[in-house]
Amino acid sequence: MRSASNIWIFFCTVLALSLTAPQALGQSLSDYVKQRPAPAWVIEQEVPLGQTSLTPDGSKFYRLVDWQQRISKSANDRYRHNAIELKTADAVQDNSNFKIAFDPSYQKVQIHNLDLIRNGKRLGRLDLSAFDMYRQETDRDKLLYNGTMETALIIPDVQVGDILDYSYSISGKNKAIGPHYATTATLQYSVPIQRQHERILIHNDTPVHVKTHGSPAPPEERQEGDYRSYSWVQTDLEDMDIESNLPAWFYAQPTYEFSSFETWEAVGEYFANAYNFKYKKGGPISNIANKIMHESDDIKTRQRLALNYIHKNIRYTGIKMDSGGYIPRPPDKTLAQKFGDCKDMTLLLLAILQEMDIEAYPVFVDSDYRGGIGDMIPSHRAFDHVLVHMETGDGVYLLDGTRGSQLGDMDRIEQGSYGKGLLLKPGDARLVNLELKQPAYYKDVQDTFDFSDPEHVTLESISTYHGYEADSMNSTYLNNGLKQLEENFLSFFQNTYPNLEQIGDMVIQIEPTKGKLAIKVEYDLGKGWIENTKEQYKWFEAYPSDVTTDIPDFKGGSRAMPYSLSHPRKSRHKLIFKLDETWDLENDDVNVENEAFKFRKISTFKNGTYIQNYIYHSKQDHIPAGLFSDAMADIKQIEEEYGVELTHGTDWLSNIPEETYTIAIGFWLIVAALISMIGAMIRNNADSEWQKDQLFYPVALPKFIILSAVSIGIYNYFWAYKNWRWIRDIDNEHNTPIIRGWFMPFTNFALLPQLTSRDDSNEGYGWYGPAIGGLIALVFFGLKIGAHIGDRIDSAPLWLSGLGLLAFIVLIPAVMQINRLNIGREDVIAKNSAYHWTTIVFILIFAPIFILVMIGLFFS
Repeated sequence: MRSASNIWIFFCTVLALSLTAPQALGQSLSDYVKQRPAPAWVIEQEVPLGQTSLTPDGSKFYRLVDWQQRISKSANDRYRHNAIELKTADAVQDNSNFKIAFDPSYQKVQIHNLDLIRNGKRLGRLDLSAFDMYRQETDRDKLLYNGTMETALIIPDVQVGDILDYSYSISGKNKAIGPHYATTATLQYSVPIQRQHERILIHNDTPVHVKTHGSPAPPEERQEGDYRSYSWVQTDLEDMDIESNLPAWFYAQPTYEFSSFETWEAVGEYFANAYNFKYKKGGPISNIANKIMHESDDIKTRQRLALNYIHKNIRYTGIKMDSGGYIPRPPDKTLAQKFGDCKDMTLLLLAILQEMDIEAYPVFVDSDYRGGIGDMIPSHRAFDHVLVHMETGDGVYLLDGTRGSQLGDMDRIEQGSYGKGLLLKPGDARLVNLELKQPAYYKDVQDTFDFSDPEHVTLESISTYHGYEADSMNSTYLNNGLKQLEENFLSFFQNTYPNLEQIGDMVIQIEPTKGKLAIKVEYDLGKGWIENTKEQYKWFEAYPSDVTTDIPDFKGGSRAMPYSLSHPRKSRHKLIFKLDETWDLENDDVNVENEAFKFRKISTFKNGTYIQNYIYHSKQDHIPAGLFSDAMADIKQIEEEYGVELTHGTDWLSNIPEETYTIAIGFWLIVAALISMIGAMIRNNADSEWQKDQLFYPVALPKFIILSAVSIGIYNYFWAYKNWRWIRDIDNEHNTPIIRGWFMPFTNFALLPQLTSRDDSNEGYGWYGPAIGGLIALVFFGLKIGAHIGDRIDSAPLWLSGLGLLAFIVLIPAVMQINRLNIGREDVIAKNSAYHWTTIVFILIFAPIFILVMIGLFFS
């Protein structure tokens, strides 16, 4: 059984069709479609069947594209002739249904030929008795009824390799546009064309204004009787790579635009006349206005009440046949029939406002082109919507009668994002900017995860909507009810947390004046944690889905054309995790911004609560082609920031809090240092007997590497001390070895250059000179400084802290140089390289520190 609303729509449609186009109901195809030769004004083109330099690799290509048009003040005749070679079965499937769409209220169709060219022979397929005719109404789902009819024929016996050759003409002009016209010539397609012929004839009495896009080839201009002719003939046109996801206002193909309007002001002045309405004073419209004025003395409140009346009492149904596509119906008629399209609703709203002495005017906008209309040629074809435009001391306001129920007062109501519009103010019509006030966020979501009970992790989700998001959610709630909304939210969260269950009832708070709708709901996630028993840890994940759905997908690569963005988008999603103070999570602030959008992620941890705050704003409706690669790199960076993964070990080692971990390392380091000092003091003079028999302090390279690594570099200071001690005792240089060893990152600049060949040291390393020693000292110093910075700056990368652990590697050439200097003294090297009991103790006491440091670097 049909609902009451569907019955009403059906009734309105039948009524409108019966009133505006009675001849379309009950008359035959022959009333609109005839079989005739091509008109005399057309210059017919032969279909090229010979060889071509093109190498088409698609399913079809055009042998001929012939588009001709003749324009005068009272007529607009169009001629189309195409010849398409069908190269695949898919092409046959897609092209064997021949269709022509037209408006029967003012247009007639003549079909000139419909043939298949097969192996050079023409096979006629034109049979008017086999055609069907039906209403197209492609916009019925939007409650738009344009009256368009379609005549169609399923062409019999079409085969792969055939050339489908057809031509037809459509004549007639919508009387609503009077002497005006607007048309385009598109000079390259996304399929290859062997021959293209474009020709436009414009009567001498009709103005011609031209605008080009994409550097098209210039036309051949000449006079043909009473008409100016603009024509193009192009051959062997390769298919054009037209990229996907283009903004509606972007002309991807080389295009000429023609219009009779020179300026947008001229377009506005012409159509402003259509909105000079008349209605009966003291009638129903006056009564509506008087009732509103009795309800409030405030101007903004009156404006809002007038809009409310339209929303509640006038159904949106667009009847766009004939002049109805451009000219509004009288406000009395719209009020009486209780339905209308945007023009009708706007005119009725203007009438109510005028009764209250509120100045307002219609404004044309386009919901796709938006601000891009400024780059088009002025014409009546640039717009698809009309609103009420008001200017007050507080700014510009737009009222849209077609939106249905809306939240918000005049300062917070959703007014759309159109960029530019054509103001239809008599004597002052002009293109105006429509950059209106927007809320701080259209979506503002806060998800709080509470881990205080490990068996029952809970989620409290509060979603706050403003502007169009609030209207959309309110419409869903009113149409589907609370239960359906609860099910929608539950299903959404269960995609991430399958065991999630709702706690209590969903709470919806609507603040009509503020244009705000908030939804609060709580869930029990059970344990919440996902456990990996093999690896002995568990983790929890959460994502800022309400922000990520607004951010464009990563596509990579580069583009030659702009990339369309959803705009405006302003969203925030806050993830809150109530943990405890045993956790230690990093604070962070990530900013990504370019010409098209901006993103920010702020992470904070304080008193056991971790917060990640994600914010995204679009700045315009596209990414410029030149910015695309950089913008994609930004999106890639943003994607790496999505979400949080909390990891919690289930083994005793990974459960050590960071503070305890740091204290443990510090304590053990002090113990190890004290024991090492005692051992060093006991064996301080153990090598005094053979000091004079060696040069510097030779030690086997394996021992140097093992002790340096396990002691996380502390052994290097002992090695430097021993070398300075040798220089003092044997080389008779006055110094303090302990101090010089302690400050080895600085004193290396004096020590390492000395490791050059000596007279009694055999050959040494020829490559090792003072300059090499200085370079080694510089690199060692840089690594230590880098590690120092990494330890003290939270935002520094982890690998920077690890540089100090690797600094001993750059000392290996110096160790090798000393050993080379001691060739022939292998017994001395062996004595210094032995693993005495003090060496074993040294390794044992530093091993725990080494293990803890490695855990901190690689497993934290």
